[in-house]
Amino acid sequence: MANLLGSDNTEIGGVGVGYKIETHPVKLISEKFSDLYSLILATYAEIPEIEEETQLLLEASDKSQEKLLPNKNWLLEFADFMVMLKIIMNRIASNFSIEEISASVNGQFSGNFDSLKEKTLNIAEGNANRNFEAIFVELLSLLKYVNVDLQGEFLANLVNHKIYQNREARFFQEEEGMNIADYILKVKHVMDYLRLIRKKLFEQTHIEFPLRSWITDYFADGILDWRHSEVAISEFDEKFSAFIGSISLEVYQSLNDSKAKENDRILVSKMIVAGIQTVSPQKEEEFSPLQYYSPNASLAKDTILWN
Repeated sequence: MANLLGSDNTEIGGVGVGYKIETHPVKLISEKFSDLYSLILATYAEIPEIEEETQLLLEASDKSQEKLLPNKNWLLEFADFMVMLKIIMNRIASNFSIEEISASVNGQFSGNFDSLKEKTLNIAEGNANRNFEAIFVELLSLLKYVNVDLQGEFLANLVNHKIYQNREARFFQEEEGMNIADYILKVKHVMDYLRLIRKKLFEQTHIEFPLRSWITDYFADGILDWRHSEVAISEFDEKFSAFIGSISLEVYQSLNDSKAKENDRILVSKMIVAGIQTVSPQKEEEFSPLQYYSPNASLAKDTILWN
C-alpha cells in the first residue's frame, strides 16, 4: 500500500502509476469534468464495483469455509477507485499525504460500503484533508478486512494494463456540440458497455481477456451509441452471439489458409474466444492481461496519477 500511496514512494524505488499520453481516457475524463461535483460522481460510481467483488469474495470464502485472499479482479476495481481519488486529491488537497494519518485502523470497515459512499460524496465539504484522512482510514480498514497485503509493483502493473487496454482512448473522445452532461452520459455508457464485453468474454473463456481492438471493433457502434444506451445494452447479448459466430468463421478460414502461423497469438486468442481451443491452468498466465502491455502505459518516476 505504501508503494502506491506514500508521497515519497518514487524516491525509495516505488512504482508510480499513470499516463503521459494526452488522449488517455483517464486524463480526458479528469480534464473534461471541470466541475468538481461531476468528478466526485464519477469516483463514487467506482465503489459499487468494489462492493460487488467484495461480495463475491465473501461468498467464495463461505463456500470454501476459509478466508480467501482477494483475487485480481478485486485488486483492479480497488485500483480504479484509487486512481479517481487521486485525481480529486490533485484538485482540492494536493498537500495531503497518507503517511501523516494518525488515526488507528481498527474495524472502521465492517462489510458495509454505505459509509465509504457517503464520505466520497461529501469529500469536498469542509476540511478536504480531514475528509481524505477519513476515507483512507476506511480504505485501509477495508484492506485489513479482506486480508490484503498489497504488492505495489504488481498492482501498478495491473492498473496500468486495465485502464489503458480496457478503456481505449478512442471511445472517450468529446464529440462536437457536447456539453458536460452529454459527456458524463457518454462516459457512463461506454464504461457500462465495455464492462459487459469483459464479463461476457470471461463467461465464454473462463480467462480474463484484455479488450483488444479486434474485439472492440466489432462492438464499436454499440459502445459509442450513448444517446440510445438502454437499447444498445439490451441488444448486447444478441450482438455478442453474432460476434462469436463471426470469430468462429474467421478462425475456420484462417486455419484453412496455408499461410496461417501456428504461433500467431491473435489467432490463438480468437480460437479460445470461439471455443475451438481451451487453455490449461498451467498455460493460463500466458493469456494474462500483463502479456498485452501497451507501450503507452508508463511506470516512470514522473507519471501523472500516483507518484
